[in-house]
Amino acid sequence: MAGEIQSDHSAGIDGSDASLGRTPDCEGIDLLQAADYSSFIRLAIHPQPFGDDSAFAFERFFRLDKCRRDNKSYVISIAWRDLLFSDRDVHEYGERSAKIANGERERKKGQPLLRPSETRHYRGFYEFLASDVQRINLLYHDVAVRHRPEHGEFAHCEIVLSPKSGASKADLKQDRVDFVAEIVSILYGPVSHLSPEDFDLSQYFERFRLFVSSRGVLSRMVEGLR
Repeated sequence: MAGEIQSDHSAGIDGSDASLGRTPDCEGIDLLQAADYSSFIRLAIHPQPFGDDSAFAFERFFRLDKCRRDNKSYVISIAWRDLLFSDRDVHEYGERSAKIANGERERKKGQPLLRPSETRHYRGFYEFLASDVQRINLLYHDVAVRHRPEHGEFAHCEIVLSPKSGASKADLKQDRVDFVAEIVSILYGPVSHLSPEDFDLSQYFERFRLFVSSRGVLSRMVEGLR
């Protein structure tokens, strides 16, 4: 693991772009306390998960964004699977997320984006259980999942890492790196997807391979818990 990547800006609903303009918020219902049998989704929005060598980079995929409300906590944008009932619902959510990111980037640039070098593209998702997150014990942070709807997406929420008092900056940084390693270890997936609008880029995407979890895809038996 190469260490953490941090940003002081909002990652938006897909976690892929700092240009969406919403300030990360540290409040909201803690879904880890309210929904023991829930699972959560992390979208893979190209090119965010990939390094310069086209390799999947966990520290980029789970990039930590500073929460400006308290300037101490860090957040990771995810989605509440309970509100996305089928894989198709998740894929549609992911496609909307990429479109929102592209629209904001284009408005900021003031002219059309170059495709695919400047555009964002939804490629699939990973899933993890609330119960697995509950078992992650960090030394220097409290972990919560806050329900934070945005851009009309009620399923959007955030993992929030809140620092405990008395920890050094070095300890806190290492703790966040450890958290990324822990969250990667509990992933299921990917459930890959290529939008019809991106069929012409299928060959281009072949060199960008999503990480394949040893856990496989989460059994849909979990559907009975939703």
